[in-house]
Amino acid sequence: MFRLTDDDSNPRVEDAAERHMRLCDQLPGGDKYKQLILPFFDEFLLKKQVKKAARSAVNTALDATRLADRFLDDVIRKVHGRSKEYDNEHLGSNTQVFLFPNGNITSLVAAPMAESPAKAHEVSVKLVSLGAEHTLYPLAAEIDAAVDRYNEKLVSQDEAAIADGNAKTALYIAKTALVKQYNDNFHLAAVDFDKEYAERLYPKLSASKPQADEPKP
Repeated sequence: MFRLTDDDSNPRVEDAAERHMRLCDQLPGGDKYKQLILPFFDEFLLKKQVKKAARSAVNTALDATRLADRFLDDVIRKVHGRSKEYDNEHLGSNTQVFLFPNGNITSLVAAPMAESPAKAHEVSVKLVSLGAEHTLYPLAAEIDAAVDRYNEKLVSQDEAAIADGNAKTALYIAKTALVKQYNDNFHLAAVDFDKEYAERLYPKLSASKPQADEPKP
């Protein structure tokens, strides 16, 4: 089996193309076919590196978002604790219940990342409604700062995910171009020389199934 298909995995295509070029170096007249496929191979390797960098950027952005989530949770815990202290010091005050109707902060700290900023902002709005003279009023600014940071990280995360998707598509396109030239080289060599010569330029490939982690874009 000599041919590759667009469904072959990236590692399989890279390995086959590299071996094909090494075999081209071993046979008289083979350099022509190496030079034909080399630009496609180089482009594939370039797009592979871009994809790797894009995936790393996604992981970095996700870690930054998770850290922002922790910072926001810490501020919410602080407000929850301070509101309880305030109520203990002011008989009849129900500030904590006003800020946190459920009596706890579980629904806020356990909320999905995309929902956390909005839920925290609701607490900030309630703090502001207490009035600038209220002891807890300054905590609204702390929540707002944490929310702004969180939203910035979410935007960066979305941008990184889009870039990763684009890089994946570009890599797939580069792979299909490499596969096409790999297969075309066989026919060209068979015409220039003969089928037996062409076969010597190619490694024997075992049957392979498409990898599940490499769906078409």
